[in-house]
Amino acid sequence: MKTSNERMVDAASRLASRKGVALHSLEFLTPDRRTWSLEAVAGGGFRLFEVDRDQGTSEEHDAVDGDTWELGDALDYLGAVGAAKVAGTIGATGLREFPTRDAALAHARSMERESGMPHYVLSLLYSDRAGDWGVTGNAPLFGEWYTTDGVRHG
Repeated sequence: MKTSNERMVDAASRLASRKGVALHSLEFLTPDRRTWSLEAVAGGGFRLFEVDRDQGTSEEHDAVDGDTWELGDALDYLGAVGAAKVAGTIGATGLREFPTRDAALAHARSMERESGMPHYVLSLLYSDRAGDWGVTGNAPLFGEWYTTDGVRHG
């Protein structure tokens, strides 16, 4: 059975071969689960948009030297910004754990943006790997913990 990507490439190829049909854009998901649109520009090149379906908006990402991308540059850019985010591992505590406070804060901010709910970073000094940091959606009751703006509590 063909993958979804193979089926879409086949469909685009068949459509493009039909007289009078013009393909103007491709829409796709990157590994970080964001939606993008790559649109052909008259005279060559492409424009790149990040699509937010929830808000019904799109934001253009400009190339370094203007708003038109060469295909190779656009693919390199998407490879860098659209890569799956490496999240911490789930530890014995049941929390997503990170080796540094900054990495944990970045993940907590991301989770807060996605869910709209507060997230917290707490020190796992009581764990067998002192210095680890955990992210939780529940307000910690004790120990050293931080809100996503970096303010220390406990």
